[in-house]
Amino acid sequence: MIIEENGWKIIFFVLLMLFTLIRIIFAVKSKQSKVIQSQNLLEEKIKAFTVSLGTFFLPLVYIFTPWLDSFEMNFPLWARYTGFAILFLSLLFFLYVHSVLDKNWSPVLQIKENHELITSGPYKYIRHPMYTQIWMWVAGQFLLVSNWIVGLAGIITWSLLYFTRVNKEENMMIEQFGDKYREYIQTTGKLFPRFF
Repeated sequence: MIIEENGWKIIFFVLLMLFTLIRIIFAVKSKQSKVIQSQNLLEEKIKAFTVSLGTFFLPLVYIFTPWLDSFEMNFPLWARYTGFAILFLSLLFFLYVHSVLDKNWSPVLQIKENHELITSGPYKYIRHPMYTQIWMWVAGQFLLVSNWIVGLAGIITWSLLYFTRVNKEENMMIEQFGDKYREYIQTTGKLFPRFF
């Protein structure tokens, strides 16, 4: 089935709104837990805002205006369908990861009151499945929108946050959970399960 460009924009908008709805639901739930430690809060908020520029605001410009149409990459239909499949699967994974992490989730580096080390669900195999999901999202975004600016904006802004945050987060978890987290590192992968 051939889908015109406006059809792809509508599909991406629906997926983006579902992503946003899931995030809002769990953000509200997260605020119910008292924060006992935050790291680099201003820096973390700036990085989170930068990611939202590449994965939310710029995509909205792509969806609702013709301003970025000249950056179209003309991906073949199979690539755009692949992007849709990746985005859809990433949404399901996003909901699953959030539901397992529950009140322990935070959009920035924080430790909550009664913070738990979650080692069930995807956390049994991967230490950062939420990050895996966002890598999936930005890859799917790149393929589905078939637009240099919007596609690369998601990948670049997420890369900046990921590579400047993940090690700090691991150190914070070691500080909080000590040897329990060090042992957890030995049995799990950062983004993908260990196969050896």
